[in-house]
Amino acid sequence: MTKQNTEDKWKQNFKPMERIILANFFSGLMIACLLISCSSQQKPFLENAETTSSGLEYKFLKKGAGPAPVAGNEIKTHCILKIGDSTVIWSTRDDDKPFTFIYAQSELIPGFDETIGLMIGGDRVKVLIPPDLGYGPNGFGDIPANAYLSFDIEILEVNDLMLWIADSIFEKYRLQGSAAAMEYYTQIKNDTVHYTMHERQLSVLSGLLKNDGRLNDTFEVIKLRASEYPESFGAHFALGNTYEERGDKKEAITAFRKCLELSPENPAATNKLLGLE
Repeated sequence: MTKQNTEDKWKQNFKPMERIILANFFSGLMIACLLISCSSQQKPFLENAETTSSGLEYKFLKKGAGPAPVAGNEIKTHCILKIGDSTVIWSTRDDDKPFTFIYAQSELIPGFDETIGLMIGGDRVKVLIPPDLGYGPNGFGDIPANAYLSFDIEILEVNDLMLWIADSIFEKYRLQGSAAAMEYYTQIKNDTVHYTMHERQLSVLSGLLKNDGRLNDTFEVIKLRASEYPESFGAHFALGNTYEERGDKKEAITAFRKCLELSPENPAATNKLLGLE
């Protein structure tokens, strides 16, 4: 059938208003299909992998002989993250600064916690995390919606958790105010016998304060984190974000430039600077 015949049939079978309605319908359908195809990422292939009931795929690169993590353990890891099969967007091996977190405390995406549950100390795995176990349809930062995440994870240490310094200081803020809380921090930050202290604790503390509506105290703790951990990309990135939220463009640019000094190829800091400069 020729194009002219098709147009004649279209005009014969449908009234003008019906043609308009149908044209709008098919136009909308085409746009929806285009959006779906753009937002969906093709699933990468992980060779010789095992698959869990949740859809997570993994294979061991190295077997260890350490303890199995249990909920509440402090886990020290080396991690490499790719979006699908693309380039690396995060690696603790580049600067040899391991990622430490508390296992099974809702800090991380479900797929990461599930992976740790498959491992013991010393293990190294490659894992493919599907979108529903990652950041899902919303994405996160430079991670797009419905992205498959490829991780290379090695457990370096599995430790019992001592008292969290973040919880203790937060209670001081609530009960005695900012000055008492910072004085308390100064007293206990080096007490490694009773407390576990690393950068993550100040990150958690700033989150607790923000959720409690203490925005000025949150800002001070974020600045403290960058001061106490001057070689931390994450600390300066959080500081840059906070300055940006407060409308201080100059200080935000300074913080994001520091991020690029520490991690020159990092796309998150690069994109932030492109938007500010």
